[in-house]
Amino acid sequence: MRQTFLFVAIASALVGVSTTALPKSATIKLAMNQITTKTSSERGGFYVVTFSVPEDVVGKRLDTVLLEFYVDATPTTDEEVEEMPTVGVYPFTEAFVEGEPKFKASVPSVRSVPMGPGQKVLADITEIVRGWIETPSSNHGLVIGSLTGPKIGNVALKNDGVSAGTTAQITFFYQNRFGQRVSSAK
Repeated sequence: MRQTFLFVAIASALVGVSTTALPKSATIKLAMNQITTKTSSERGGFYVVTFSVPEDVVGKRLDTVLLEFYVDATPTTDEEVEEMPTVGVYPFTEAFVEGEPKFKASVPSVRSVPMGPGQKVLADITEIVRGWIETPSSNHGLVIGSLTGPKIGNVALKNDGVSAGTTAQITFFYQNRFGQRVSSAK
């Protein structure tokens, strides 16, 4: 009886230690006043997002990094449009000052957005963040906008889209040493 109790106590302690020792996901919440709105002469509006990768993320094995935000998508003309506008998230190739944004377009972050208010966009920025972790001096921030492809519609970032006071959020999901995600999406 005493051995059984001791075994159950040790097993319970190990389960408790393993669940509390797991790394958590980290989330950065961005309010609209932390995002700069700009206008391009060629493509309309775009948004400049700058943030530092959290220190506790640097030593972890990243599974996925997701940028979540909401947009209001409207057509550029009064005519009915068959296609949907696109919104992309790109890393700047140099610090943005003014004028046309200089960004790296060879990242898979372009999403079609249905016309209408409050359209959710999830952009996978994992490779961008991994590059910033390897070379911190390459972190010049992100640009969000309809910057490539045909100009079909206007896409405006929605203030308080994610939640009250949060326009966008970046969530870092971790892997354990076996390459399995140890944090979960909300």
